Amino acid sequence: MEEKYGSLIRAARAGMRKGQSAREPGGPQYSMFVAPRRGMIQLVEALVTRLAGCHVHCNQRVESLRRVDNSSWQVEVVDMATRDRRQETFDGVILALPAYHAARC
Repeated sequence: MEEKYGSLIRAARAGMRKGQSAREPGGPQYSMFVAPRRGMIQLVEALVTRLAGCHVHCNQRVESLRRVDNSSWQVEVVDMATRDRRQETFDGVILALPAYHAARC
């Protein structure tokens, strides 16, 4: 389907236009796209729960990220609500941003 239509989503759309169902008769009736009931924050909450000692910082703009030594990272952040600027040091960092932004770090 990917070779014929260029992507699985385009193939599903083409099937729908032709009157074909993307679902099996009698099977579960799910939408092609789904999200958690309480929103995407549930993914963040699940991640924090699984990672012991993990802290999540929201509404913070990362100005810089640099390796301090072989075991820590220094992050300069700006709090978007107060505009306060600070530096923090972490053992590990998870980047959740587009690759073109991460490439600048």
